[in-house]
Amino acid sequence: MCWKWTCFVSAGLFASGAWADERQEFFERKVRPVLSTHCYECHGHKAKGGLKLDSLQAVLKGGDSGPAVVPGKLGRSLLVKAVRRLDKDLAMPP
Repeated sequence: MCWKWTCFVSAGLFASGAWADERQEFFERKVRPVLSTHCYECHGHKAKGGLKLDSLQAVLKGGDSGPAVVPGKLGRSLLVKAVRRLDKDLAMPP
């Protein structure tokens, strides 16, 4: 599953300079289905840790730990670190 997340983020959804409409369309078609399958139980209506992942705006805003994604900086994005399981305390989904 981790490679899918990396592909989504690196494909340009959060790359700086991308058009807002294109990012929103990509999010709706490619990212939201994965988030709804794997993340919404805790980060949909509940906003566990202050993080909701039900919209592009919510993903960019982040939660209690800070922004979930840093546009154009894949290595600094907490969402990528979580799904790659680079930090045992942050590894998601549990």
